[in-house]
Amino acid sequence: MLVCMPWLSPISGERQVERTRVQDVWLAEKMVKYLLGTMPYPTQPNLLLKDRPLRTLKLNDPFFGNRPVSYYVTSNNLAIIDGDVTYGPVSSLFAHSSGAKARPKRAFSGELVWPNAEVKYRHDLVTTASAIQHLVDDAINDWRAAAPWFRFTRLPDSTTTSNGILTITSNNCDGCHASLGYWVSSPSYMNLGMDTTCGDGCGAPVALHEFGHVLGLYHEHQRPDRGDHVDYHCENLALLCRNGNFMKQNTNCCNNVEPDCCGLATNFNCIADTSLDWSGPYDLNSVMHYPAGLFALAGKKTLTSSNPAAPVLVSNPSSVTSGDLARICKRHPLECKPICKEIQCPPPCDVVRSCPNSKACRSPDRWVDA
Repeated sequence: MLVCMPWLSPISGERQVERTRVQDVWLAEKMVKYLLGTMPYPTQPNLLLKDRPLRTLKLNDPFFGNRPVSYYVTSNNLAIIDGDVTYGPVSSLFAHSSGAKARPKRAFSGELVWPNAEVKYRHDLVTTASAIQHLVDDAINDWRAAAPWFRFTRLPDSTTTSNGILTITSNNCDGCHASLGYWVSSPSYMNLGMDTTCGDGCGAPVALHEFGHVLGLYHEHQRPDRGDHVDYHCENLALLCRNGNFMKQNTNCCNNVEPDCCGLATNFNCIADTSLDWSGPYDLNSVMHYPAGLFALAGKKTLTSSNPAAPVLVSNPSSVTSGDLARICKRHPLECKPICKEIQCPPPCDVVRSCPNSKACRSPDRWVDA
């Protein structure tokens, strides 16, 4: 007997292969909400349609690595990988997949961080600003509290989208996602969806997480040394079958890697062959770490700590850790020097004496050497 999920009725008659764009983007929002923890994994299975929008391909990218990824496409044709990372236009993703005849060089900013530790951003619409500016402000304030030398400059909403500028949108049912770091030859993007018909909307912890991506941080749980600290339970991963595929009875994503049922598994891949910065100790409390029950079957966990005394959090972290800050500081050694001693920033950041008092050490916009 073949089954896909215990809650899915067997398909009889002619199966509808194509679903409407509205259904696809609606599901994309659901998937990303479950992934980032702003919406609990549904106990009612009708929320998970058989034809989900996730697709899987083999990525061949000098920065993001050579590995299988699942992706979905937003309403403005951006490809989202690893749950909430804006890869860029879907055409670029296809161009950097295995089998592509030509792979144009990606001018990604793995080495080109935000100039002068300043993020310049704009909203695509005035209505976007009115809807989500409170989330943006809260996330920025949290990052500024941790790294007061980092500046976030809001540009007029009428500013044209251009390279080196972060455009923030709130497109209905496009999920919560953001570009990684500073792009020298293309715009950066962030979407904080707020349409409750697609879920609960992007909350404050999610906005904090997305700004972590913007500042150049990747998912903590995808570090190559995750296995030394956290166990991934593939047997607890939710199965979402599409295209008429089914999982055999008594199988799971540990012994069946059928992408049409186990596409979510790629979001747990550890990434080794990339230029991403994995320095510093593994940080279970990082704002970039997935919660324990992400994409798990009801009552199960996909991530558990190897140390029972330091469990994986069950919800999204809501504050920047010293580990998060240390990697940001490492990317901006000139700007972060005055507080490097306080957070034990790794090389190449210089160790200097702590600031004796706030007035002597900072201007309204940035820290200066005392």
